[in-house]
Amino acid sequence: MCIRDRNGKGELPTQKEILDQAHLQGFARFSESSCADCMPHGGNVHKVMHCPLAEQLLVVETKSHVVKFVGVDMQLKNAVDLYSKRLEGEGDGKYFVMGACYNEREKILGCACSNKTIQLFSKQGSKFIKIKTVHTRGVQYGIWYLERHPC
Repeated sequence: MCIRDRNGKGELPTQKEILDQAHLQGFARFSESSCADCMPHGGNVHKVMHCPLAEQLLVVETKSHVVKFVGVDMQLKNAVDLYSKRLEGEGDGKYFVMGACYNEREKILGCACSNKTIQLFSKQGSKFIKIKTVHTRGVQYGIWYLERHPC
């Protein structure tokens, strides 16, 4: 979208004129939500992922070992504490979530952690059960689920 001065005198268009021009050209318009995030956070919000089937948001906070699922009303619906989900034989070292993704169809949560692991959880009912820990050569900073990517 090109923003031009209105009358050749170097005046920029008003905010209303910019929004009207964007609407005419088919750009998406967003309005502020009436919901406010009043939930306490342990750190800055690092990543938010929308889960449309569950109508929830997956929230990863900076240097946190908890992945939160928040409803559209901004209330906490579920939380996965990685420290409480350790498998037998796993150490008790401190680590945090670098990134997370959720496959709604298979109900699998994947977490890339600072201890060079990727941890996978399966949702059974309302609880998440750890099913696997994959050790990697280095720290993974993110993890993505690509629904249409052939395996």
